[in-house]
Amino acid sequence: MDFDFSLEASDEVLAIGASRDQLGDGLAVFGDDQTVRIEVIEQWLLAADADDLPLAVDACARHGIPLTMRGAGTSLAGQAVGRGLVVDCSRLRGIEVDAASMTATVGPGVVLDDLNRAAAAHGLMFGPDVATGSRATLGGMIGNNACGSRALAYGRTSDNVRSLTVMTAEGQIVELDKAAPTHDFVRPLEQLVAGNLATIRPEFGRF
Repeated sequence: MDFDFSLEASDEVLAIGASRDQLGDGLAVFGDDQTVRIEVIEQWLLAADADDLPLAVDACARHGIPLTMRGAGTSLAGQAVGRGLVVDCSRLRGIEVDAASMTATVGPGVVLDDLNRAAAAHGLMFGPDVATGSRATLGGMIGNNACGSRALAYGRTSDNVRSLTVMTAEGQIVELDKAAPTHDFVRPLEQLVAGNLATIRPEFGRF
């Protein structure tokens, strides 16, 4: 897809988020991950808090710029890099553990090992134990449906997520809960999957 990251768009993005000085050459840092893929990105954003995310989505929508969300870049599937704007969510690290319900509410930048340290104080843990747990973020694990070596016992990330607060490409904030009815915008995807199971099941595998 062709797009023009104009000076106006670049200045608008630079006005969002935290200081980026400590990360050095972000264009190089965020242009690759743990795969062999290297992408030439146009601009990057270090989100200071959750309020920066709708601003980034809105700017990209108005200027027609591709948007890629990024955690720690530990993925082996290549989805942490992309053309256009890359948004680093590593500073969104809030953790609240509710021992009574055996759940935790986390920001997308929370590192797996940090979550498990907080949960361990209550005799709990988050099941999927990826090898990159000292760096992998929960947002990235959810996007990648990460598993780990004990997935057969504890399940995939999707098996251990009760609800999500997400933002659509149109900037709409949506609460997705396994116990709640499916949202209207999800139904076309469910219909797509249901109509193509003969291809999906043998080609995509269990995960």
